[in-house]
Amino acid sequence: MPTTADCAVTLPVSTTLLRGRTAAQIAEVLGIDASTVQHIQKSLGLIVDFAAAKGVTGTALAELAGDEIRRVIESPLAEGYATPEEGLALLMEEEGGCGDVEEAARLYRKPRPVTAAAITERIRKRDVIAYRTGGKQYRIPRWQFRKEGGVLPGLSSVLEQLRKSDTSYNDLTPFTFFLQPHVLTQGRTPLEVLREGDLEAVVRAAKSEEA
Repeated sequence: MPTTADCAVTLPVSTTLLRGRTAAQIAEVLGIDASTVQHIQKSLGLIVDFAAAKGVTGTALAELAGDEIRRVIESPLAEGYATPEEGLALLMEEEGGCGDVEEAARLYRKPRPVTAAAITERIRKRDVIAYRTGGKQYRIPRWQFRKEGGVLPGLSSVLEQLRKSDTSYNDLTPFTFFLQPHVLTQGRTPLEVLREGDLEAVVRAAKSEEA
């Protein structure tokens, strides 16, 4: 079985040159496939997000990951970049942030809201995106609801495909998928594209998230 040393690679360029670049640009610089870059970014992002949600600090995560990845995690922290906890908080606040079950009930059905119990049931059926806080309370992103009520058309189809494709799927997966630019949605976020009605492109992007 290969050891960590056997799997080590030497990057042809400094990692500081890659910050702020798209997956396609990074792939061009490193001479590898863009889908590979995106998959690695997605996998690492899910690990960091999951750790942050569980209260694991960046330093503790570095200890768990081992010396080889320590520099990758700790360097951005030392240079003033957001910590994993801050990064997760920023992601949660994207596109209007999150509300509680009562607010989601109002957003789901206008002008007459559905009950909180109905929203909770939809969360359990995975038709509505939500995650649980440390206090076991649901936080529900506002961006999944339409102004006229209901959720975005095709949302359940995308979530179903994500669950099939991504074996590491968890409550944070929809946030990282919908709110970050994707190569199969032309460098735009899947949320933007879904809002415009191009469900096929977003499902195709979700299908590519195979872990």
